[in-house]
Amino acid sequence: MMAVDTNVVVRLVTADDSAQFPLADQLFQENHIFVGLAVLVETDWVLRTTYGFSRAAASTAMAGVCGLPQVTVESADIVERALDAHQVGLSVADAVHVLVAETMRATHFATFDEYLHKRGKNIARSISVIAP
Repeated sequence: MMAVDTNVVVRLVTADDSAQFPLADQLFQENHIFVGLAVLVETDWVLRTTYGFSRAAASTAMAGVCGLPQVTVESADIVERALDAHQVGLSVADAVHVLVAETMRATHFATFDEYLHKRGKNIARSISVIAP
């Protein structure tokens, strides 16, 4: 298994570099690939801030990469729920923070981010997102 960095995932999704895209594509075609949570969080940020992807386009791109048969994703259940939450307004990072905390059996997730406070309670099953 080969783990990849954010820049490899971004090259695969955007095909924006004529030298690096074929290498990224080849890595994904010839190897079993591991994609970590941090890589997905960073990929979302790069696609939306640097490449101007919409939230929906970034989610679709990441779901496409994660759904490849040769790809193993860290905490796939969290990723699936985070991408769903991303579609309805949360950043992947915020969703992952709440969902990982829930997985670790936290009972509350405290944030000063009002948007996360309002939306976060809709994604968590057993954790309340509170404003301290």
